[in-house]
Amino acid sequence: MSRELKISLLYHPTTVVLIDDNENYLKQLSWFISKFYPCKIFTDPDFALDYLNQLQQESFADRYLRLLEEEELGRFSLKKEIRSIRTEMINPGRFSQVSVVIADYSMPILNGINFLEKINRKGFFKILLTGNADFQVATKAFNERKIDKFLKKEEDDLKDNLLEGITFFERQYFLNTSNIMLGKLDRNILLSLERKDVSDFFYNFIKEHNIVEYNIIGDSTDFHLFDGDGEMILFSIKSMEEIEKMYEWATIELSLQDKSKFGGLNKKEEIPLFSTLEDVENKHPEDWKLYPSKNIPGSSEYFYAYKKVMKQEGRTSFNKFLSKARENLG
Repeated sequence: MSRELKISLLYHPTTVVLIDDNENYLKQLSWFISKFYPCKIFTDPDFALDYLNQLQQESFADRYLRLLEEEELGRFSLKKEIRSIRTEMINPGRFSQVSVVIADYSMPILNGINFLEKINRKGFFKILLTGNADFQVATKAFNERKIDKFLKKEEDDLKDNLLEGITFFERQYFLNTSNIMLGKLDRNILLSLERKDVSDFFYNFIKEHNIVEYNIIGDSTDFHLFDGDGEMILFSIKSMEEIEKMYEWATIELSLQDKSKFGGLNKKEEIPLFSTLEDVENKHPEDWKLYPSKNIPGSSEYFYAYKKVMKQEGRTSFNKFLSKARENLG
């Protein structure tokens, strides 16, 4: 039975590309979307195609799609790729990556469906904007998998539906990559990330704490979470079995006198939090710092803990990038 993650191993916002020959409509729509995501806009589909097909930067997702095609993922190492994820998440250009392309159907040079078909690069999600008269054409394109979604411009709630679609596809963009990686992993790790109760809680948590980026830092479900200003939260999910094994290891390694500090761990009331992959792998139990843990709502098997930490210096925050991108729209 194949495994499927419901929480990706990393996530960050990406740039949305919009194409419409109606400049006024394009500016109005992009001004709304740019409150939430960086936008790149084009009125000429040929210029847009040149931009999309000549993107030089190979994103984390692009790299794994390429490796899958080349059948090189047999050499996959989680430890190595967690370091790659860490590098990706401090890359100042990460927000410039494109995952969603939105095109108007009715363009005189090239209609939106033909435009989206001409994009050579794989991995993009494609949304078509149509008029009422184009509904059947759009439905046919969707059924033929030429597009991933279509919306009618006349809809009263078009902007909200479009934003919802972008958010869904961005999440799916990183889930697709993560599931490619999952196929090469030990079947006994990251099991919590496949559970709906855990993923429902996780996404509610990041929404409540205004988290816009996150990445895994070890094979025991420890995460770095970042808000729009770059403030970081250490976050961990542990199963009851994992906590019991940690307690067993701690009590074997430490003297009787030192074991008392792990009473909270034994009672599932505390779990350790780690800052780096090296901490996860190398920290001795006597150096663990334990933090209050709680049951994940709806689950008696899984627990979580978190702690806010200082902002990482030299790291480009999403809000700063988004503000500059919005200014560039004019």
